Amino acid sequence: RHPQFNYPKLDPVPEQMKGGQGGLEGKEGNN
Repeated sequence: RHPQFNYPKLDPVPEQMKGGQGGLEGKEGNN
């Protein structure tokens, strides 16, 4: 259980999940 493994998994997961729920809103909120 390394922190490096959690980073890549949490990166693409929220980006795709947020994009489906709200592309612009999800991206702006993350920034």
